[in-house]
Amino acid sequence: MSEVTFDFKGKNFAVTGASSGIGKQVVMDLREAGANVLALARRKELMDEIYGSAAPPPYGQVVTARLDVRDQENLDEVLKSFVEEHGKFHGSVYAAGITAEFALRAFDEERAHDVMNTNFFGAVSFLRKLTAAVYTNRSSAHVWIASTAAHTGAKSLSAYSGSKGAMIAALKPLAIEIGSKGHRLNSVSPGWTETEMTKSVVEDSGIERKGVEKVILGVGQPADVSGMILFLLSERAKWITGTDVVIDGGLLTR
Repeated sequence: MSEVTFDFKGKNFAVTGASSGIGKQVVMDLREAGANVLALARRKELMDEIYGSAAPPPYGQVVTARLDVRDQENLDEVLKSFVEEHGKFHGSVYAAGITAEFALRAFDEERAHDVMNTNFFGAVSFLRKLTAAVYTNRSSAHVWIASTAAHTGAKSLSAYSGSKGAMIAALKPLAIEIGSKGHRLNSVSPGWTETEMTKSVVEDSGIERKGVEKVILGVGQPADVSGMILFLLSERAKWITGTDVVIDGGLLTR
């Protein structure tokens, strides 16, 4: 049992990127805290396998739905179905994200656009839907997963860093805009965290974990990030908006 617990009974949240990594951890932690969660990802079969068994009380329910954040044509139908059964949302977490690695001399514009469309434009489009009065309660809380890549450099990751930097740059103007209805928007910037995506970057490129030795507290786990996300979704953070929280084990202190 964690020293810090949250009570989200009666609350509803939508989480993208819910089939793995930080998104998966957030769904599990929200369910354990009593929330009902709409878990969204491209791999619905995997989500059904992860969340398929009924959770005991007072755990919340997890509803899974297939969604590619680059194609949101069916999002309205999915949101409407969840709201009809469970009620309006109290917030969301945008954990969907992809990366691409290429040097400037081999810059791949198509892949770069794909990264930007998924990581940034997808987040903005999702926020637009999840702050609409038809789907969401007033004074909702929303969290984006950015990255320390937006704060520091890594060779050949310009597209990924640029997309995460765009998320952080957009936080304040969007927080001002949605704040008129009491909605909040924050982001977290994890450092090196053990997820499927970070592992695939190492395996695909063959590079070593350069810079990991600079992480004072060592490589992080999804649970090390999820706790801050739940805090930002909670009423304890009701006076926090437009803020990026770095969770990096001390990486940026070097």
